Parts: sequence; structure tokens; C-alpha cells
Amino acid sequence: MSQFVFLEQHEYEEGFSEVYKTKIAPILQNMEIERKNCVKRSRIWIAILAMGSACLAWQALKLHPVLPLFPLLAGAGAVLFVFLSRHDNAHGEFTNIVRPILCNFFEDITYSKAPNQDAFPSDQLRNLNLIPAADRTYLGPSIEGTWRNVSYSMTEASFYSERRDNEGDRVSKRLFSGVVMNVECFVSMPTIVFLPDFGETLNKVYRWTTRNNRPKQKLYFPAGAVEGAFEVYTDDLDRAQNLLPPNFGLKLLEFSGAYQKTKRSISAAFKGKKLFIVIGLDRGFMDFDVFDAPLSEADAKIHEALADLMMPRKIIDNLLEQ
Repeated sequence: MSQFVFLEQHEYEEGFSEVYKTKIAPILQNMEIERKNCVKRSRIWIAILAMGSACLAWQALKLHPVLPLFPLLAGAGAVLFVFLSRHDNAHGEFTNIVRPILCNFFEDITYSKAPNQDAFPSDQLRNLNLIPAADRTYLGPSIEGTWRNVSYSMTEASFYSERRDNEGDRVSKRLFSGVVMNVECFVSMPTIVFLPDFGETLNKVYRWTTRNNRPKQKLYFPAGAVEGAFEVYTDDLDRAQNLLPPNFGLKLLEFSGAYQKTKRSISAAFKGKKLFIVIGLDRGFMDFDVFDAPLSEADAKIHEALADLMMPRKIIDNLLEQ
């Protein structure tokens, strides 16, 4: 039991070590036993598959020097499948157990496995060009809460396109993976959409493709960094200029630097009393893919998941600072 310890590192984690000790560590201990047994079983199967494919390849070599490639490739594929799938069930079980525990630790956070459709109006978000039109969509989990008297919700979202290749096989491409945040506004705002700046030529193409569902008026910012990162449009230029803080674009760039490693800009939009912010993540939201190492080391992922829960708080803090 002593090796399963959570060391608090941030102010918002104060008191969580006791929750970890009483509610999470016992689960990890039991799962660690099963994880070790699972590793042993998978190693046995991998050895059997490797020996079987080697024997078939040896027999095939007697017939033709190229034929051994087929059983070797089939064996390699089977071995890879066993290796990648050995922890799938445990991963899902642990994730479903721990996510609510983490959220319940904070009195102002509510957790749900499914997204709140009112907080995530997918048709409206597509019309604002914040999320892509996709063939497959995965949503959830979602959290709702209040911070500094500001209500918010956040939903994990992934979007995929699908097509058939020349051989008729289905090919899937990930268009976006990350979170969509809905933050309450104190006043009703005009529609203001922050879209990525793709460069002069591609911007013209994008303006034409979105001409039917994009606000018509262009909103300019004095900061060159903002103009170089965003194309901003609104349906009421006067109200937008009066209500939108001049440094809001710079704040969006700060969010991008804090949460996105590969994208410079974050898509965002005001619509009435809602601010939508779309953040692309290079990892799963509150993910617990920890079963390839001793589970006593799972505390690193728990720190990461707690930090995910703090994203709306940090953004609200930043937005409220003038």
C-alpha cells in the first residue's frame, strides 16, 4: 500500500491525497495484480504466435523463397494486436471509475459520461465554422461547473471523415480531437467568430466556402500578432467594438500557447450569452492510459487529469483579468 502515494503539487490538489489513499489506491492495487497476470498471459500468447509463424515460414521456405513473408507478416500483425489490446478492458474500467472520483472532489464540478446537448449545440457550432462537418463524431465525457460566478461546460470531442480508397477499403481521417468549452457571458454579445488565418490565398478560398454562414463584417485588431493568427467576423461591428475587450485576441493566443502544441490559433465565437472555445489537444482528455507501467506510477496521469479539470477555471481567470 505504501508505494501507492499521491503527492500534492498544486493548490487545487490540496486534500486530494486522502481521496487517493481511500478511494483510488485500493483500486490500483487490485488492478496491478490483474495487470501483471495480463502481461504474463500476453507474453505467452506472443511467444506462441511468434513460434507458430516462424514454423510456418520455415515450411513455406521449402516451397518458395518469397512465401515465408506471408506467415511472418500475419504473425507480426497478430502479435501487435495482442500487445495493443491486452489492457483495453482495464483501461476503460479504470477510466470510468476514476473520472467521477476526480470530479466529485470539487464541489462546483459535475461529471457526465454523455455531453449536454444544450451546452454543445453541434448544428450551431458547425454554422459558426468552429467544428468540422464529419462522418463520425465522438462526444463525452463532459463536465459542468461554476467558477467566480461564471457557469461553464466542457465536452471532449473528436471528428472523423471517412472515404473508400481505390481498393474499396474504408479509410478514416481524424479532423479534430480536443475539447469544446462553453463559457457564460454576463451580457448578450453579437455574433463574433475567431477563425484561423490561413494566409492571403487560402483565406480568400475559406471566405468563399463559408460565405453563406459566416458573419459579413470584418473585425480588425490593433495587435499584429492577433491579425496574423485570426480572421475575425461579426454581425454587428459597432457593438462588437464596444463590448469586446481590445486584448481578447491576445488572450486567445495565450490559451493556444498553454494548451495546444501544434496549432497557433484557437477557434472561438461569441453568440448571445455564450462564448464557445475550441481547443485541440494532442492527447486524450482526462485519459488514463497507464497500464504499460506499474500502476503505482499512475499518479502522473491523475495530476494531468486534475489539470484538465482546471482548464475552464484558468481561462475564466484570464478572461476576467483586464
